Amino acid sequence: MNTYIVMLDFTRWGVETIKDSHKRSQIMSAALDKFGARIKDFYLTLGDHDFVVIFEAPDDKTMAKILLEIGRLGAVTTSTMRAFTKDEFGEIVAELPEKGLFDDLKPKS
Repeated sequence: MNTYIVMLDFTRWGVETIKDSHKRSQIMSAALDKFGARIKDFYLTLGDHDFVVIFEAPDDKTMAKILLEIGRLGAVTTSTMRAFTKDEFGEIVAELPEKGLFDDLKPKS
């Protein structure tokens, strides 16, 4: 499963209907099962965004569908980052060649 960090911000309508947000969250969680996805963590936040949700989904295309459905509701706007675990980072680095692809472009000392 891929990990996605989604920062969410209430729209005006989302704030006006804040009392319904828990119900919307429950419906969304149930719908995620249909996509083979899940919410791993949820945080109400102070600062630049109203809350942060950590999702797990099978692939980017599935996550894009989920985000479009969330946006279609109109209660929040989203900003999303694909996240890699420490193990995935290690795998990515291990696949890099010994010599960097752009080493020849570096200034000579």
